[in-house]
Amino acid sequence: MDATINSISVKKDSTLSKWLFFTALILKLVQWDLSIALLKIQFNVVVTDVLCFVLLLLALFTKKSYPLRLFVLFVGISLFSILVYLRTGVRDVVLIPMFIFSSYDIEFRDIVKCVLFIKVFFLVVCTVLSLVHLIPNYTFYESRGIRKSIGYVTYNYAPRELFYIICYYIFLKKNNFTLIELVVIETIAFYYSQVTMSRATFYLITLLIIIVVVNKVTFNNLFKFKVMNLSKYVFILASVITFIILKLYSEDPVKYKLLNVFTTGRLEYSISALDKYGISWLGQKIEWIGLSYKQSQFLEYNYVDNSYLQMLLNYGILYTLLVIIFLTIICRYAMNIKNYNLVILMIIIAGRAIVEPQLWVMQYNIFMFLLLPALTNILSNIKVINVKRREKA
Repeated sequence: MDATINSISVKKDSTLSKWLFFTALILKLVQWDLSIALLKIQFNVVVTDVLCFVLLLLALFTKKSYPLRLFVLFVGISLFSILVYLRTGVRDVVLIPMFIFSSYDIEFRDIVKCVLFIKVFFLVVCTVLSLVHLIPNYTFYESRGIRKSIGYVTYNYAPRELFYIICYYIFLKKNNFTLIELVVIETIAFYYSQVTMSRATFYLITLLIIIVVVNKVTFNNLFKFKVMNLSKYVFILASVITFIILKLYSEDPVKYKLLNVFTTGRLEYSISALDKYGISWLGQKIEWIGLSYKQSQFLEYNYVDNSYLQMLLNYGILYTLLVIIFLTIICRYAMNIKNYNLVILMIIIAGRAIVEPQLWVMQYNIFMFLLLPALTNILSNIKVINVKRREKA
């Protein structure tokens, strides 16, 4: 199955179901972007989540057909997610499987195009309005320099939005991009890195483009090296690296002081969070306090930027393992169908997740929707194997 399609064997039209799904998706994305922007327009997050839940439920049950095994899997994952939600109070834990499984029979490329349009719209609007002083452009003074928020609640959001916009764009373009396009992307990335002082995002975008270009000019020969087979397990490797680094730092913080400085204090905050909250099987409720003008300046900063550790602390061991398994299934699927640009994107996202917390946030990592075609691909292969076994018997 092609990575651009989220469906198998759906013969009848499901137009109503698709409209319900995209309405829920747009609501969720717009609510999120309004919540991080300084546009003075807000959607109530609880009302939005309830509406999304209802719309997705209707989307699931208005489909003309749905594979039984996928539906059983959806029910099982949803019940487990409800248990985690009861412990954490995070509604997205329940909404994510609903979004993923209701995307059945919808082309993944259409989903990406929808998300890309919304993200670009808000980034452009926030940037332009902040530069002409119609909305605030907050200034943060740090040791590395002056950082501007460019219409967002803090300086991290604009480069974060840009990073995923570029990921979506590269996925959609496949290898059909020109030198001019790449120069424009680099120029935009450089501008945001200078204004927000988020150089790490700029370096990562540059690395992403270099790898994509090298893979293109070598006609995918990059993936003929046996070591690239490890790409299938990049999320497992990234999570293992995370906990090795944390273990080393916790045992000898003086020896690894430079590593903490290099990660701008992230290791110290990670160890503090581990000591304060501990790790549970089904998660716990944690109020994360980050850098934002919307939060009280008197609250103690406790934010953990590492996706793997934040999931472990917030959602527990079982949920985190499930997420890593799902992402690994997506990576294996991308390798199996030879969508190497997708594999490259997964590698970059996995690495970035060590210092950023958006790995399992659907408002950013929309590639989680590829879990459905990956699972249907596995089920199809199992069916073929069973047929062959019966024929031999």
